[in-house]
Amino acid sequence: MKYLKTYFYVEHEIRFLIMNLIEAYNHIDKFIICEHNRTHTGQPRSFIFEEHKHKFPQKLMDKVIYLPQDISEEAVEAYENEDAIHAINEPVMRSAFMKELSFDDEDIIVSIDADEIIYREAYPYIFSEVENKNCVRLNLYQFFYKTNYLWEGKDFVSPIASKYKVFKRHYPCNWRDVGPIVSKKVGCHFSWCMTPEEMV
Repeated sequence: MKYLKTYFYVEHEIRFLIMNLIEAYNHIDKFIICEHNRTHTGQPRSFIFEEHKHKFPQKLMDKVIYLPQDISEEAVEAYENEDAIHAINEPVMRSAFMKELSFDDEDIIVSIDADEIIYREAYPYIFSEVENKNCVRLNLYQFFYKTNYLWEGKDFVSPIASKYKVFKRHYPCNWRDVGPIVSKKVGCHFSWCMTPEEMV
């Protein structure tokens, strides 16, 4: 099985989820969308996916697995603690799906954040690279502040694609920043592509 897996927690990321569903649909078996009851900084939040589900192309929703997840006992308060965000909260958020779904060792999971879009034509190449190397880092174009502001000369290589067996005994884990980097550009990262109000 081949999966695309992501998580989100703010409304403006819904558009990126929709983009990824459209791009990935013909190349994956399921699109796992995780939503948590805590933010990166550990603050409580309400689930919002159901309010926005109608915005998705309904004919493509058969491949969506939505996982609302309670991570209250694992996340920590980290409003002014960047180290705790990266060391505790983000790994929990990126890997909590492992506690709810069953996978085979050879299943391939493309693990991205909501604002990282994988091009549809890149999936066969990504899957081929994973078959040969088990786990690879994905090389993306970087856009900053606006979706048409390309940061030239900047490679963004944090997201990964991996066989499940690489991480299955390592919960919580980041599903990120490991493996050799693929040589081809396979998508784009829309970093901070939001309004000042959304940033606040």
